[in-house]
Amino acid sequence: MKHVSTKSISLGIIAAFIAAVAFTGPVASTAAAEEIQSSIVRGAKLYDKWYKVIKAKAPKKPQAAYPSDKKYAKKPGSNWRCK
Repeated sequence: MKHVSTKSISLGIIAAFIAAVAFTGPVASTAAAEEIQSSIVRGAKLYDKWYKVIKAKAPKKPQAAYPSDKKYAKKPGSNWRCK
């Protein structure tokens, strides 16, 4: 049986790791970029009409923190939105 040194095993493991990173790096970066983009898009939808995103009906009561003297004070579906 031939003796294989731990140094050559370590170098083989390191080479395999570098090859794996080199091969999957662009894929992982693309996946991460797509995840960030989808999060931004979802955030924009939630920012505008969160109740549609979660498939709920528009609120019937005004948002308590919305100032009563502002444009959308009497429109609950609008004053729950982030404007």
